[in-house]
Amino acid sequence: MKTINLTWRKIPKHIREKLLKNVYCTKCMKAVEIIDYTFEEVDYGLLIHGKCNVCNNDVTRVVEKE
Repeated sequence: MKTINLTWRKIPKHIREKLLKNVYCTKCMKAVEIIDYTFEEVDYGLLIHGKCNVCNNDVTRVVEKE
């Protein structure tokens, strides 16, 4: 988790905030804010798994490496 946190912290704060507030929910059919999220490091970047703040549906955001 330490390396994931470092990877996430390298992204500027204003970009991190935008990423968390712009996650597509398949149930709401729109972009929502992700809550109760966790990170998963993958070869191509980070996956942020969490819940939709509107309907509590499972959502995931992909953050690709540069």
